[in-house]
Amino acid sequence: MKPEEVINRVVEADTWKDSVWVNSEYSTFFVPIWRNGNTTFMNRIAQPLGFELVKQPDLFQHHGITFLRDPAIRLGSQLIMAEHNTGASTQTLLDNINHLPVYDEHLIKQTVFVKPYRINSYIDLDNRSEYKPKTQLEASILSLLDKQHDFKSTNTKKADVQIIIDKDINRAIVEEYMQQDQTLFDKFANT
Repeated sequence: MKPEEVINRVVEADTWKDSVWVNSEYSTFFVPIWRNGNTTFMNRIAQPLGFELVKQPDLFQHHGITFLRDPAIRLGSQLIMAEHNTGASTQTLLDNINHLPVYDEHLIKQTVFVKPYRINSYIDLDNRSEYKPKTQLEASILSLLDKQHDFKSTNTKKADVQIIIDKDINRAIVEEYMQQDQTLFDKFANT
């Protein structure tokens, strides 16, 4: 599916199910992860670099790329989006975050997105200047990302959400939720 069509169908769940961005010319795929620059990739990178969203592609001998984020940075943005989509409060979302299969797709862990794929390059979206590109296409992705100023949320609600995340009563919940993503991030960010 061409990026323009994806943009028109962005809120349809079936658009994203079992789909990754593929550049056939360079045998490269990009795994989209919610709250990890996927909208920027869709709007600013996919079309100029020849990526299309493909459902269940054959990725044999393809180079895999994704953007990772430190789970502590990502969580506030995830909760704001889930709160917006569901109407649930931040505390309600946190109270249930480890027990709901999928309360809102923005709460899906990074590990769930990457598990089905053999990824070669994990770019830390917030520290991408430290990443050394392995291919010319990766260098082009980074160049386009550099035109995007900052991926940290400027949403004024983020400070309020962070206060709730940081409450002592939420510490164990948050640590349990972020544990697998933190391990993934610590092991692979900018590799």
